[in-house]
Amino acid sequence: MKRDMDLIRAILQKVESCEDPYGLEHMPEIDGYSRPQISYHMKLLSDAGLIEAQTVDSQGADCPDFILANLTWNGQDFLDAAKDDTL
Repeated sequence: MKRDMDLIRAILQKVESCEDPYGLEHMPEIDGYSRPQISYHMKLLSDAGLIEAQTVDSQGADCPDFILANLTWNGQDFLDAAKDDTL
C-alpha cells in the first residue's frame, strides 16, 4: 500500500482535536478511506514516532485496530509544519 500524506494529516488532525488527554478510544473514521487504509497509516505514524498507538486484538477483522494515546512531540511538530502552506 502506498503512503497517503492527506490521510496522514487527517489522522494527526483527528488526534489533535481529541479533548481527552489520554487520546482517542478507537481508530478514527475518515471519509473516503477504508479501515485497512487507516490501520496501515496508523502503523506508519506509530513507527515514525509521530503518535503513540497501541494495537488492539481485532478478533478476526481484516486489519489490526489501534487505540491512540496522543501525538508525540515530533507529531506536534509535523502537524504544525503540515498546516503551513509555504512548506
